[in-house]
Amino acid sequence: MACTPRQMQAAIKRNLEAKTGKDLDGWVELARKTGVRDRRALVALLESRHGLGRVSAGIVADELLRAGSTCAYEEPDRLVAELYSGARAAWRPVHDRLVALAAALGDDVRVEPCKTYVPLMRAKQFAVLEPKTGGVDLGLALGTAAGSAARLRRTRSTGTPRITHVVTIASVREVDAEVKRWLRAAYDANG
Repeated sequence: MACTPRQMQAAIKRNLEAKTGKDLDGWVELARKTGVRDRRALVALLESRHGLGRVSAGIVADELLRAGSTCAYEEPDRLVAELYSGARAAWRPVHDRLVALAAALGDDVRVEPCKTYVPLMRAKQFAVLEPKTGGVDLGLALGTAAGSAARLRRTRSTGTPRITHVVTIASVREVDAEVKRWLRAAYDANG
């Protein structure tokens, strides 16, 4: 059974000392002494100067910069509300429809909101929802199995190599049989 991001993060924290010689508190103290408070710069420094992997460096940076506050990823409803606020509020019904369709694909579907997009997971990530200016981009992990369609575009810009295709959906009416087939194909291919 696949673990959730929270479980994976907890495991990384537990194993940090065995893998690096320093526990999380030790890494946070080292990071604090650098004086760097920009997350991206801090992650890069921890990677390049101290040999931490990207995920471990991100955990250390988040721990330092969060300073003990609740992790935003523990509040998925708030993250989704923020994603679809302001000019993107019109796309929330599209998001909700796509999440409902994904959830109906199987009991193993997990919706794991992040700050800028919403991954749809089962054993592997099979889709992402990302609000954009013109609608919601539905990214799909279809590999080479996708047929050709004018709406479905190849992509490499979603932040994960698993997502190979994207379709922009601007209204609930556009969530048609074709979109449902693509979502089902991505689900089936990533179990």
